[in-house]
Amino acid sequence: MRLFASCLAAIGLQSAVSVSFACEGVVSILRISNYVEGGTESGVRAASDQHNAWYRERGATENLQIVVPMLDYDADADAIVDDTSRVATLHINAPAGAVTDPFKGDTDWQAFVEQYSNNTDVSDTYFLCLPDEVIKRD
Repeated sequence: MRLFASCLAAIGLQSAVSVSFACEGVVSILRISNYVEGGTESGVRAASDQHNAWYRERGATENLQIVVPMLDYDADADAIVDDTSRVATLHINAPAGAVTDPFKGDTDWQAFVEQYSNNTDVSDTYFLCLPDEVIKRD
């Protein structure tokens, strides 16, 4: 968690989207995806890297797309184990806003979307307000 908070603080995230309520943090998107046949975490990480690069190359610097491995509880073993059927992605400070809107759907966009699709199928999408406590460290 410290590394996560440090990464967020290092890029100085501030909300890039207007919201109709007081979000004391940043608007983010959490997607839970099921692996498709042949899909891997490394494939999702490659898509995430392409996704981040796409935003950076188009002037959006205050957002971050990260891959979050899913875990499960094995009651028989009384242990936390990998959930090998699902993965999460967290798009922090999403959407990046109008600066990138004209480019959505371009060739590079289609490439990272295809990379995600070759590895996963999104089952649930949640819009979150990540509180400042998660993002900022004193």
